[in-house]
Amino acid sequence: MKPDWDKRAENRDSSKQMLSDKGIQFTEHNNGAHLKVGRIDFWPGTGLWKDGNFEDRGVKNLIAYIKSKERKGESFTVTNAKHECPHCGKKIIVTLQRRNK
Repeated sequence: MKPDWDKRAENRDSSKQMLSDKGIQFTEHNNGAHLKVGRIDFWPGTGLWKDGNFEDRGVKNLIAYIKSKERKGESFTVTNAKHECPHCGKKIIVTLQRRNK
């Protein structure tokens, strides 16, 4: 039987690979122990993920959750868009993120 730390290391690696394979962007924190998928916090070593007050476990459940939210038109990424101010004509960059209602 593998030690817990060894299994968690495998989970971290395989979870990152599965997210990448599905085209889901994430940022790594704490040497990969914590991932951020937009507003979702994910700890791949244990499989725990949280979106606000909702939490579950497993990278497959996380991927299914993200895909279901995307089908409903919700976005999990932050994008920058260039706009022109209607008052002064100055070019500005606006950060857009869709939030749950």
